Amino acid sequence: KNEFADKGNDDGCFLKYCNRMSNLSLTPSSQTNDGNNSSFPRISWLLPLLALLGAVVGHILFVLPQPELENLRPHALEYMQHYYPTTSLESQSPPLQGLVVAVTGCTSGIGLGIVRKLYSDVLGGNSTIIAIGRSTQKLEKLKNELLLEKKTASESTGNSKEVTVDIVVADLSDLMSVAKASQLILYKYERLDILVNNAGLHTGFPGLWNFEETKQNYELTFGVNYLAHFLLTEKLMPLLQESRHPKVIQISSRFHLGVDGSDLKNENEDGLLIAAQPGGSHGFVLFRSQRQYANSKLAQILQARSLQRKYGVEAVSICPTWVGTQIVAPSKSVIHSIFSKLAFPFDGFGLSSVFHAMLDVPSIDKSDSSKNTARRDFYVNSGGGGYSWIFNKFLPYSTLPVRDFIIQSLSIIMLVIQKLRPVRETHSSS
Repeated sequence: KNEFADKGNDDGCFLKYCNRMSNLSLTPSSQTNDGNNSSFPRISWLLPLLALLGAVVGHILFVLPQPELENLRPHALEYMQHYYPTTSLESQSPPLQGLVVAVTGCTSGIGLGIVRKLYSDVLGGNSTIIAIGRSTQKLEKLKNELLLEKKTASESTGNSKEVTVDIVVADLSDLMSVAKASQLILYKYERLDILVNNAGLHTGFPGLWNFEETKQNYELTFGVNYLAHFLLTEKLMPLLQESRHPKVIQISSRFHLGVDGSDLKNENEDGLLIAAQPGGSHGFVLFRSQRQYANSKLAQILQARSLQRKYGVEAVSICPTWVGTQIVAPSKSVIHSIFSKLAFPFDGFGLSSVFHAMLDVPSIDKSDSSKNTARRDFYVNSGGGGYSWIFNKFLPYSTLPVRDFIIQSLSIIMLVIQKLRPVRETHSSS
């Protein structure tokens, strides 16, 4: 403050400051010509402040309890009464009766949480879960665990849970495997009420230098997260159209706001989208794998919009925010253990936006008809984090490294914010 105290002489103020700074010594005890005690401000007071800030952040991340997943029964009852009003519901039975629900990637993470919650609390009365996964062994294990749960519940309550679990093996990195799995489902079932396109991956740091591909030579992240689900949904559309109210739920991400869609429009010399070619998105290499992930999530949202226009089915997207799954790091690793304590649990509040989207019914605001022209199609479970589009709008593609760095930093900040403001919200996806 002393350096700029003299504001009376504007012409000489900045020069005087520069001259004083040029005479500074690097020793803390040095003195300036005007007799000040120290040329550098003492920073010892910063240490307690930083320690306090670290303690507050640590408290937020590790000590604050996780928000609880709300009781889904009232929402499920509202869903059934709205779409299936003639169905008689027993007072104690799970509300969604007679529905067929398919879930991809159901042997771990969010998919596993969805299947378990559907089986234990939501589905009942001759409903079916089609569990789609890559590992036959893991699918069989999941089915046996659910059957054991059913047997235990039947013995304790005397009520037999009439929910069938059917496993279907599909490797989403191979479109031929996806096509075969689709044909099996088409052959076995007469309709499909809800399709949850959940399975996904992120190549992380290895994806910066190891360009993995699908069996058909597409970029792995884009192939698994988008292309496989695109094919599966198109193949199963005849079954969805047989449902009284078909719904497709895309497990997307707010990370889709981190890209501007140019990788989904531009092609290489072979006519292949940049997002789909081996190596994926070009640009600043440090965030290549993150941009590949964002491209795949944006493509899922665009597919959902296309499904609504093309087939008239309800197709929505969700962001589960940060959830403690294996997409960040392998199970039982140190990073996964730490991250699981920071993020929402995959079998708890991390499922909130999924079931919000699944059980939501349209609400009509008769006071303002303009609100009904475009339904909000993006479900989230934490406040904030929706402002990344600003950087795409005002930062051109040439500033890609800067934009990537800012958006990645904001996503990490969201890891702290989400515990402070868990919500159930819907808004436009972009």
